[in-house]
Amino acid sequence: MNRTILNLKIPRFLTRLHRGKDPALRRRPLAVAQPTARGRIIAPSEDALGEGVTPGMPWVKAKRSCRALVLVPPDPVLYREAQDVLMEELTRFTPLVEAAAWGSFFLDLTGTNLFLGPPADAAVKVRDGVKGAAGFPSRLGIAANKLVSRVAGALTRPLELLSVYPGEEARFLAPLPVSRLPRLGEAASAILEGELGVATLGSLAGLDVRLITSVFGRRGLEISRMARGEDPSPVEPPGARALLTRSCEIPGGEICLEKLLGRLFRLSEGLGRELRAKNRVPGALSLEIVYANGARARGRARSGSADDNLDAALFARASSILARVLKRRIRVRGMALCALDLGLPLPQLSLFPEHGSKTRALSEAVDRIRARFGEKAVFFGRKGIF
Repeated sequence: MNRTILNLKIPRFLTRLHRGKDPALRRRPLAVAQPTARGRIIAPSEDALGEGVTPGMPWVKAKRSCRALVLVPPDPVLYREAQDVLMEELTRFTPLVEAAAWGSFFLDLTGTNLFLGPPADAAVKVRDGVKGAAGFPSRLGIAANKLVSRVAGALTRPLELLSVYPGEEARFLAPLPVSRLPRLGEAASAILEGELGVATLGSLAGLDVRLITSVFGRRGLEISRMARGEDPSPVEPPGARALLTRSCEIPGGEICLEKLLGRLFRLSEGLGRELRAKNRVPGALSLEIVYANGARARGRARSGSADDNLDAALFARASSILARVLKRRIRVRGMALCALDLGLPLPQLSLFPEHGSKTRALSEAVDRIRARFGEKAVFFGRKGIF
C-alpha cells in the first residue's frame, strides 16, 4: 500500500503568535529577535521580509533596512502552548503526527480513506480543523513520503493544496532547482551549482552515483536518493522517539578519569550529531556507568537550552553527571549516555549569540565532514584527555 503523507505548515508561525497576543503589533513590520546587543533576527513577518529583513540578519542591520520594524524577544511558553493546541487538533485525524518544526507537521493519513475520504478531502478537513482551532491558515502538500510532501507544501500559498501522486515523485522534483531539496544545505547547493553545473533536481538525479559520492562521500547516496524523491523515513509521533542513546563498552575496564572523559566526549559527539540531524534538543540527559564487578550507577541532569544538542554543551552536562556518580575506585567497563524528553529547539536565548552561532556552525561543519569521510575523519581534542 502506498503511504499518504500530509505536510502542514503555518507560514510565519512565530510572528502570527505574537500578533495574536498583542493586536497592536499587526499594524507594523515585526520580527522575533534575540534580546542582546548583537542579537539576530529569528523570524520576520511577511511585511518585514518585503522590506529586506531576513532570518539570521543582525537586528541593528534589520532596523536600518526597515526603520518601522518592531522587535520582540522569543516567548517559549507562548510557542509551546500554541504547538500543543495544534497537536491536539491534528491527532483527532490520525495518531501519527510528527512536529517537524514550530508550526510545521507531518501527518500519516495512510488507510484513513473510510474515515476522512480521499487524501485531498482529508487534507482540506485537517486544514479547516487547524483554522478553526487556532485561527491560522496553512499550506498543504500531499505525497507518498515526507520529503516530497514537504517540497510540495513549500510551493503552495496559504490555504492551497498541492498533491503529488505515487510514482510521480521524480517527475515532480525534476524541474525544481537543487536548492529546493530539504536538508541539502547552502554549501552542498553551491558545490552542485557552481562546481558541477547541476541546476535542477532532474539533472542531479541523472548523475552517476559514483560521481556524487566522489564529491560528497557517503552522503552522496542520500543526496541521490532524495533527488529521485525517495524517503522511507516514518512519521514519528512524540512518544515514538522520546529518547536517544549512545553507549560504549570498555574492554578490560578503565579507572583513569581522563580517559573516561575522553570516551564520554565521543558519546556526546555521536549523540549531538543525531540530535542535530533530527532537529531535536533533550529536556534531560542521563548517564549510566557499569563497573567491572557488575554494579551500576546512574545520574541525571535537566536541560532545555537551544544549544543543548551541541557537542560541547552535552559533554559539559555529561561530565558533571559523571563527577557526581563516579564514587568507586573500581574499573568502569561501560557507559551509556541518553537524551530524554526530546523536543523542538527553542529560539536562541544565549547572552552571547555570536559565540553560540559560531559553535553551531563548527558542529554542523564537522557533521558534514564526517558524513562524507567517516567518523574518524576529524577529532576534537585536548592534551591529556582526547
